[in-house]
Amino acid sequence: MLKTRAQGEFLVVHLAVRNELDTPVSLEAQGFALTDDEGNTYLLSDRGAFALGWDDYLAGKTLSPGHTMHGYLVFDVAPAVRTRDLTLLAYGLGGDWAAEVPLVSAGR
Repeated sequence: MLKTRAQGEFLVVHLAVRNELDTPVSLEAQGFALTDDEGNTYLLSDRGAFALGWDDYLAGKTLSPGHTMHGYLVFDVAPAVRTRDLTLLAYGLGGDWAAEVPLVSAGR
């Protein structure tokens, strides 16, 4: 059995992404990050994604024009971070799209 540990805690973010552009959009791993209210930045965790499986992992996928894709991203965050204090930053490496989305959680 595979055992993967986070340096802090793995945080799985489930989301839907829609491409409203006229061209395909590449969801590159370098285009996603979480930030907290104190200015800390958390990057995607390949280790966390590997532990959950790659099928619905959004980073590295290409999204066709007009399509919506559902999946998840995995981040390695500090144990004391409260989810409601985090914002998901997402952007295209070509500068053709960007989004900032505050996270909502029933948990911490």
